[in-house]
Amino acid sequence: MNTLNSTYSNEFSLINHMYDKLYMLDENDVPQLSAAETVDISDDQLVYTFHLREDGMWSNGDPVTAGDFAFAWQQALNPAVAADYAYFLYFIKNAEAYYNYQGYAADPEAWEEANAELEEPQDPPAEVKWEDVGIKVIDDLTLEVTLENPIPYAPFMFAFGTLAPINQAFYEECGQDLYNSDAEYFCTNGRLRDDRVGPRQRDGAGPRTPTAATSRQPARRHPELPHHLRRPDRPDLLPGRRAGYDRAGHPADSCSRPRTPAMRPTAIPTAPPSTPW
Repeated sequence: MNTLNSTYSNEFSLINHMYDKLYMLDENDVPQLSAAETVDISDDQLVYTFHLREDGMWSNGDPVTAGDFAFAWQQALNPAVAADYAYFLYFIKNAEAYYNYQGYAADPEAWEEANAELEEPQDPPAEVKWEDVGIKVIDDLTLEVTLENPIPYAPFMFAFGTLAPINQAFYEECGQDLYNSDAEYFCTNGRLRDDRVGPRQRDGAGPRTPTAATSRQPARRHPELPHHLRRPDRPDLLPGRRAGYDRAGHPADSCSRPRTPAMRPTAIPTAPPSTPW
């Protein structure tokens, strides 16, 4: 469930619980500031200056910084990462141009071969450096984002799962292939986290045994979950799955599931044969 490579809605549903983004959608699907405490928007609606919350914290105890957002977005705009929704960042100044140039610079010959097959071949993309992209880290708690054009739905874009932050040190320790591939390789900043193992140690010794101090995020909590997602014993957690049972509480073996009226086969009524006249 890598935030960079996730594609399906069920993945993004979990990401929304496990990662805190600059904006998050409320129960009415209206963007509300979340990881950012305040935002300054320029008069021309092009520059968003986010001031992050001081209590933002990763599940391994690291503070959430503006650099974590910038790093995540740079990875999303790296063609080698193959982020499915990299284009969701194209509303940021020079993001699309940067992505296209990175693809060309990685293998100019392959780009030329593919370009030659087009009905209207294009010129090689102009060089665009990361410094040219409208993403600037002012300090640990300040992130400045310049848009390509003023758009009224920018808060919705900032709330999308691919724009979730990534703990750079943790990501580089795990590596791209292992990051978020198993419980011990998760490092999240949202209200929920995987309690099956503790956060990885900085010395690379592997996962720690979970403790009461590390089993829950110490950061600010979000509003209560909808009723259908609550667990009776822990109303703030997603419903658990007992060993050998599915989410609905039926045995995992489909053959032993009780049949509901909707599942019972019913006879298909047929019309009486017509009599030719």
